[in-house]
Amino acid sequence: MLRSAKTNSLCERLGRACNLNKVEVKQLFLIINNCYPNFQYDDIKTEIWTDMLKGVSFETGQRNLRDHIAASRYSPTISDIVQQTSKEDREILLRNADLAFEQYVNEGGDPYKYVPGDGSGYKKLGG
Repeated sequence: MLRSAKTNSLCERLGRACNLNKVEVKQLFLIINNCYPNFQYDDIKTEIWTDMLKGVSFETGQRNLRDHIAASRYSPTISDIVQQTSKEDREILLRNADLAFEQYVNEGGDPYKYVPGDGSGYKKLGG
């Protein structure tokens, strides 16, 4: 298991997909291949990485890849892309989600119709 249940529930709570799909893994591979010309991939590597990166959002994967490229002259491994979010970052995301919910309710929204958004605000069910 790459991510804890707490992290997965956070992704669900924020309304974000937490699994990289094959297309997104291939997008990461293209970036890696352009930065590290010796990096090669095929269908088998794509399958393995897609399976091992369950629990990692595309945004997190991209951010961790950028950080790795900036810091290392060696091509990344799966663990470089997975990098756990720090406890402080998770706490900030949870706090922001709680604040968004409170704002929604304070503005007269029905708490049972609240749907977590992408961090830029909130959404209402049924328009």
